[in-house]
Order: sequence, then C-alpha cells, then structure tokens
Amino acid sequence: MVDSDRERLRALLFTTPQREEIEAAQRACCGRCCSACEAPAAYAWRKRAVDLSALVDQAIRSELTAPERQALLLHWYRGLSVSDTAQALGVSRPTASVTLRRAQQKLEQVLQYVVQYQHDVTSSALVPLAVRRAAVVAAARAGMPDAVGERLRVLREREAIALSDAAALSGVAQERLASIEAGQAQLSAAELLRLSAFYQVPADFLLKGVDQNDGDVAL
Repeated sequence: MVDSDRERLRALLFTTPQREEIEAAQRACCGRCCSACEAPAAYAWRKRAVDLSALVDQAIRSELTAPERQALLLHWYRGLSVSDTAQALGVSRPTASVTLRRAQQKLEQVLQYVVQYQHDVTSSALVPLAVRRAAVVAAARAGMPDAVGERLRVLREREAIALSDAAALSGVAQERLASIEAGQAQLSAAELLRLSAFYQVPADFLLKGVDQNDGDVAL
C-alpha cells in the first residue's frame, strides 16, 4: 500500500460523525459544546473505536482457535514481539507469525461490515486499520498496570483519548502529562486531583490501583 493510500485510509478513520452520533454525544453530556467538556463530534469519533473494541475482544474469544487466541493476546494485549510470542508459545517465529496473521485476518473478516457501517464506506481496505486501532483500546481495557504513569496511559487509551485531548480537557500540560505517563515525572497534588476528576476514578486508584471503598481494582 502506497503512502497516499495510507493517508487516505487514516483520514477515513475520522470521517465526519453522522447526525445520530452527534445527538447521542450531546445526550451523554450536557448538550452544549464548551471548554469544560469534549465536543460532541470528538466524542462520536472516539466512541467508534471504543464500541468496536468490545466486538474485537468478543471476536478474539469466540471466533479464534485456542492457538490463535493465545498468540493474539500475547502479541496485542501484552505487547510481546513476534519472537517473544513464539517463545512463550513454544513454537518457531515463522509459525507464530503465520498464526498471528491468520488470527488477524479472521477478525477483519468478522468485523468488516461493522467497520464499513461505522464509517459509511464500502471498501474493505479500511478494515485492518480500524480493527488494529480498536484492538489498542481493547488491550487497554483488559488490564491495569501497577505503575501510576502506566495506569494513566491505560485509562486514556481504553477510551481512545488522544494525549493532546487529555491534556487540554484535564488542564495538565501535554508535555507534563506525557512525562508522567512515561514514568519520567511524578504527579503533583493538583495534577492528581485534576486527572482523578477527568477520568472519574478515586485519587487512591491512580496512586495505588485500588479503590478506597472496597479494596478492589476500580474497573
């Protein structure tokens, strides 16, 4: 695929939301577009990936063979390289690569009509990009890491929120937020309160991964 085609497909991932999506976004918020909340169109764009992520997760668990599912969960959800995935499965790298490719093709086939409906297109060329983007969200929703910065990154990715948007809407500078997520800076008390309110989770969860109320992970 040439670069121009890739750019065109990436642009299609952000095709203008339909009127129904905008109205649903407005109902989910206060019905206004102000500096205190996300624009309805931005919400609708994000929701496409979040909605598709649930179907990706379901398809992984119901449409793949056990080896395909294990390989994909290791590679996509745990972030292992193809070589490390092969080692974890006790197979050769070429075998792991073929298994991953076959698993991804199955998911794309199962979900192609959902993607085409979401983006109002008939071409299947967009499907791999949309499914992979949704898989990032699905992987983020599947677990919660121990480090504070990684928890913040996962909270953002599982709702398909761009770093720039999270910074603008939470009031934490983008460079500062990137450093915190990368584990290169520590949260200040003010940042803790802002991000806790933005992600609607207890401050103790951001710090420890535990909900003060019941001692369980707040997912």
